[in-house]
Amino acid sequence: MSLSLPLLSNITTPEIANESKLTYPTSLPRRGRKKQEQTNINNANIIWKPLLPKPPDPIPMTKIRFINSPEQQQISPATPETLSTFTSHESLCRVEQDTTKVDLMPMLLQAATHAAIRDKRQERKESRKRKREATERLLAENKQLKLRIYELEGQIMDLTNERIIILKENERMKKELEKKNT
Repeated sequence: MSLSLPLLSNITTPEIANESKLTYPTSLPRRGRKKQEQTNINNANIIWKPLLPKPPDPIPMTKIRFINSPEQQQISPATPETLSTFTSHESLCRVEQDTTKVDLMPMLLQAATHAAIRDKRQERKESRKRKREATERLLAENKQLKLRIYELEGQIMDLTNERIIILKENERMKKELEKKNT
């Protein structure tokens, strides 16, 4: 015996009973169970309905019903009473549109606030990126300057060592000259 449900029209009652029984292997951790449950839920043929009502379709002229049959209208003369007995396409559409009016302003405001928040986040992200790049550039320049300072300090040390050596040599030479002269 198959009983079809309004939401799950493609599944029969025994299939629904089988779908609703979720068996979990005991070896699976809790996360695995959740995942398996989600996949079982996703596999069920669930029909999601939109939140907003669908706008009405215009009624074609062929579907407009006349109060008097077309044969009677052909026979009877066109009087104001007979003309008002059937409804026009425009009046039907107007009535349906009035009944399905939706206030879009809150949704538009919400969408605008979400867009503003998204833009602000994007702007902050770009600002952080620019600051990070500037910091990296300054750190690289600082590192190069420090290396140059170390090189110059090394050259200064070499020059001072050479000067000290030259001064010592000069003094030794002076002493030798004094010895020769005396």
